Amino acid sequence: MANRWTKTFLSLVVFQVLISLPLLVVICTDVNSYQPLEYELHAKINHVRVEVLWFIFFEIWRLWLVIDALIHCSSLTVITCGVLTLFSAGFGALECIETKKMINTKKYVDDPLKRNLVLEFILTGSITALLIPTIYVVYRLALDYGWQTYRKVGAHLNVQSMYFLVNCFSLILKIDTFFEVLIMVFYMLLGVTDGTALTWIPGIMALVTLFGLFFARKSVSDESHWKMIVFIVIQVAFIGMSAWMLFQRTDPDDPWYIVLFYGSTSILMTIVTLVFAIKCQMNFGKGLKPYVHWSLFGKKRPVTTPITNQSILLDDADLEYTGYTVDSDLQQAILKQNRISRDQL
Repeated sequence: MANRWTKTFLSLVVFQVLISLPLLVVICTDVNSYQPLEYELHAKINHVRVEVLWFIFFEIWRLWLVIDALIHCSSLTVITCGVLTLFSAGFGALECIETKKMINTKKYVDDPLKRNLVLEFILTGSITALLIPTIYVVYRLALDYGWQTYRKVGAHLNVQSMYFLVNCFSLILKIDTFFEVLIMVFYMLLGVTDGTALTWIPGIMALVTLFGLFFARKSVSDESHWKMIVFIVIQVAFIGMSAWMLFQRTDPDDPWYIVLFYGSTSILMTIVTLVFAIKCQMNFGKGLKPYVHWSLFGKKRPVTTPITNQSILLDDADLEYTGYTVDSDLQQAILKQNRISRDQL
């Protein structure tokens, strides 16, 4: 049953990508035909081109996240991928609003704008139509995948709670690759197209943030307080940088809705990341370390259970099983009793 819903979910996502990518490529190509009537508006054309390219990057990134979720049977990541479908629909709706604004200004050639507006409506409508089946399939997958946590950490409620918290933090770090690392690359590209000074600063921040995300995951694995503190400092610096870049790109007379949405979501995600980082740090030294071993280039071992002696997939790609479970003694006792019962028969 899980295999059936896995194939269905992957098919829905691939179908959405096959619809969205060709439409976005056509839209991006048509941007060159807008031909603004004023020279100053050429910067706006560059901005539109960059945001369409970023929509393409987002769809590819979301497909990667879906494949990662299905490979590792991560219920949290599967649910997040479903939510990101809604984000895609919102992104498409904002594209429609931006194009409609440009048409109303009467400062661009109307035909390519109107053609792109129709394509953006088709794109947004298609993604919205896929929302209902996607949400249902996500629900079924979450039911099939979520039960495995007990098999890994046992029945101890405190360990389960801490394990779930680390799973959430690991997922947030993956999401931050788009909302922290790539947004700085986005700002850097906007600076290059506009010819503004200091465009290298967002590029450096992107590299530092990427390093911080790996450092954060390693800090949880090692239960290292100083590594987590370094990560928190990087996150605070990112909030300051992101707020400054958002202020630079905000024009009260002509608000750029996509940048406002992307930048605001990025800052919000960083705050959520900080909250989970602090919560994870508070659990250091409480017995979770054997369950959360992680290495960037390390090999993952399959989980073998005393009950079935078969391999199962981890609920999170980054959490490596150590061969220890809280109730392993109880399981061994049950197995022994079963063998005695069979012998007596």
